[in-house]
Amino acid sequence: MFSKIQGYLQRLKYILSGQQAIDLANEQKLLTGKMLTQINKQLNSDNIQDYDFRVFSQWGDDGIIQYIINKIENITPIFIEFGVENYTEANTRFLLK
Repeated sequence: MFSKIQGYLQRLKYILSGQQAIDLANEQKLLTGKMLTQINKQLNSDNIQDYDFRVFSQWGDDGIIQYIINKIENITPIFIEFGVENYTEANTRFLLK
């Protein structure tokens, strides 16, 4: 019985912390980014800015990075992120996920 109550308290703590809402928002961002990546694969433009979209980046870099990755064959799956504070806004976060 005690462990059941402890489980409820943990769940309540999780909900009240707002973490569940943050997780849901991030999941929605990821799904949107995946859909935009598929749409971009069908674009036929010479302007790289036509491919930009923002999921976790600050200025639309997520889409441009996905475009470049899809154009390069046999790319090594390694990246480095410079100048990021807490990784909520980052050029490589969508790439990582």
